[in-house]
Amino acid sequence: EQVARDIFARAQELRVVNPDADEATIAQEPDSIAGFKFYLSFFELLGSNASDLLNERAVVHILEDRFGNVQYQGIHEEPITSADQFLHLIRRAASLRRTEATFKNETSSRSHAICHLRSVNLRLPQAEDGHLFIIDLAGSENNADSLHHDKARLAETREINKSLMTLKDCIRNRALATIQHKRHVHIPYRTSKLTTILKDAFELESARQCRAIVIAHVSPNIMDSAHSANTLRYAGPIKVATPTEPLPVDPDNPVTWSHEQIHNWIRQTSKLVPPEVLCPTETGVQLCRLTEAEFLMRCMSCKGMTEKRAKAFYLKLWELIVDARVKHRKVKAAPKKTKAQEEAIGNNMFLGNMRQDRMDQEMMTPEQLKKEREEMSEKYRKMDTMMREQRAKRERVEEERRKRVAEEEELRQTQEEIAAEV
Repeated sequence: EQVARDIFARAQELRVVNPDADEATIAQEPDSIAGFKFYLSFFELLGSNASDLLNERAVVHILEDRFGNVQYQGIHEEPITSADQFLHLIRRAASLRRTEATFKNETSSRSHAICHLRSVNLRLPQAEDGHLFIIDLAGSENNADSLHHDKARLAETREINKSLMTLKDCIRNRALATIQHKRHVHIPYRTSKLTTILKDAFELESARQCRAIVIAHVSPNIMDSAHSANTLRYAGPIKVATPTEPLPVDPDNPVTWSHEQIHNWIRQTSKLVPPEVLCPTETGVQLCRLTEAEFLMRCMSCKGMTEKRAKAFYLKLWELIVDARVKHRKVKAAPKKTKAQEEAIGNNMFLGNMRQDRMDQEMMTPEQLKKEREEMSEKYRKMDTMMREQRAKRERVEEERRKRVAEEEELRQTQEEIAAEV
């Protein structure tokens, strides 16, 4: 209810005045509030199965597109214009949520309820749509809770606990990744549809700035103290991380280009397609998300542009995208140099500098040459000392390892002798 009350007031406060926007057209846009449009969808999730609660429980498929964005195939979005309409739709959808009687609760939720609010900024068409997810998680159940369940309830319990455990792993690993910057931490958000929906909050390389708030419900009853402690342990690993920085602009990757940059590329690449026709308001990533049919239709609306030329233009854009992705993957997959390799590279550079110095010696006076030789001797001495210390360190480590192996072998033999005597 607080979200329903505040969302429209915040839209008035946060609206951006764009001097290039047509305010008269925006004001006449149906279902617009302060230059924004809001769309509401509500569905429930059990395992990998999602049902639309605003469209007679129609099946919803949760998928990722070619850019890694989560899409909801078959979902019905309802435009909302007031807090009362917002609350009415939520109550209507909540009344259709799947509940069953269990040993602990007569109306136990048997699915996760997900309310998705999408906002469109009419004054800044190049801005990404905003997304707000309000998720009511189904409660986890232990063996004692599910003791009296039938086969169907047990299957639901397994799916609920599995998704909650995946969410817990994602929360914990995301917190570890925030603390340990140099260590690779895998976040298994694709294991469950629930965490796939929250991909932008878990993915380390996400360009979308996200904020997550978790509200943990605990019971004051002493009989439920174990459940309350588990709930607090579940929510404990959540850490407050700084907002993710946006993707840096890559001159070779159209996905990172701004509206002006994509216009410049179109002018340089094609003389037949005006940028104002192909992408009047879109940024680079928005243009790349257009379907091939939409892209070709816009190009072919230009004079002198044939289907063959439009297809070639489309492939030229995607050639840049693929090359940028391959380059990014190669950089990520490149093995990191060890400390020994870095020292070897430094030594080679040092030796190269000395060879260059040797070539310059013919131009030196006797005093300069003597001083240069002394400095070079000092450098050689330091290098020899460093190599001796490294060799001694390796020998100490190897000696400790041999001693440890010998002690373990002696302990094993002693244990075998004691066991034989017993």
